[in-house]
Amino acid sequence: MPFFDIRNFLIKLQWTDYPTKDQIKIVYRARGAPNDENTVTWNQITKVEKMGMDLMDETYIPFHRILRITNGEEILYVKQRF
Repeated sequence: MPFFDIRNFLIKLQWTDYPTKDQIKIVYRARGAPNDENTVTWNQITKVEKMGMDLMDETYIPFHRILRITNGEEILYVKQRF
């Protein structure tokens, strides 16, 4: 499977007129949440940083915690488990 750069993808998404940007969902590892997973939408992201992203509620999500990125029903990224 080719390398998927989450940061570059989010930056491109931020600066392009992506038609279904509002359908982007990001599932990340959140200890203590049901199934240890939480989901955010593109609209909740306030800033893409070098090693992660900031959310509206001032939560910082490091990229290594991202498990899946989807656009509606289309799967854009799934973290490989070794």
